[in-house]
Amino acid sequence: MRKSLIFLFISLLGITISGCEQRQGEGPAERAGKKIDAAAEKAGETAKQAAETAKDTAKAAAEVTAKAAEKTGEVVKEAAQNTAEAARNTAEAAKGTAKAAAQVTVKAAEKTGEVVKEATQNTAEAAKDAAAATTTATGKALEKAGEALQKSGEAVQKSGEAVQQKATQ
Repeated sequence: MRKSLIFLFISLLGITISGCEQRQGEGPAERAGKKIDAAAEKAGETAKQAAETAKDTAKAAAEVTAKAAEKTGEVVKEAAQNTAEAARNTAEAAKGTAKAAAQVTVKAAEKTGEVVKEATQNTAEAAKDAAAATTTATGKALEKAGEALQKSGEAVQKSGEAVQQKATQ
């Protein structure tokens, strides 16, 4: 369509110019025919140049697109490598964190064992002390009971003597 408009414009221009200029020996039809031929030839050259320009533009666009696609591929590859590296670093950090947590857990278990051992020793000492106190208290209670029995025996003896004295009287 564009080529047709250019050809039409050039043809009209040629016809207009041919009416202004007159050569001797040629008639208006011959002059118009020559001008139409010249305009058609010029339109053909212009169309050929436009086609070449479009071809060059398309080729340049294809080259730019190819370079952009290549660059995009490089960027995507680099991003994938960076992501993989970050994943490896994260895994390594998680491994370190797990190792540290395990060490802390082991230390806590050791400390808990020490505390339990100390509590057991304290409980054993308290039980020993309680047993000693119970033994001492029981010994004193038995001693007091013995004294009470002795006094009771003495009282029974005195009572028996009193009964015997009364019986003899």
